[in-house]
Amino acid sequence: MKNVVRVNQTRKEIKRRLEATGLPVEEDTGGRTKYKRSIRNLPKTHWLDAVCVGKSTPETLKIR
Repeated sequence: MKNVVRVNQTRKEIKRRLEATGLPVEEDTGGRTKYKRSIRNLPKTHWLDAVCVGKSTPETLKIR
């Protein structure tokens, strides 16, 4: 259980620091991110997971 607490504290601190930059920050659950990626038939990669997080995920992605 200690690890869960540490992971959550770290996640909250990362979010706080990102928001402090003034840039927009979005978050989502892993399940929603996976769903958004899978309905777009995208492979599992870190950068595509980042694209599929939050409300701003576009309906279609143009990937070269």
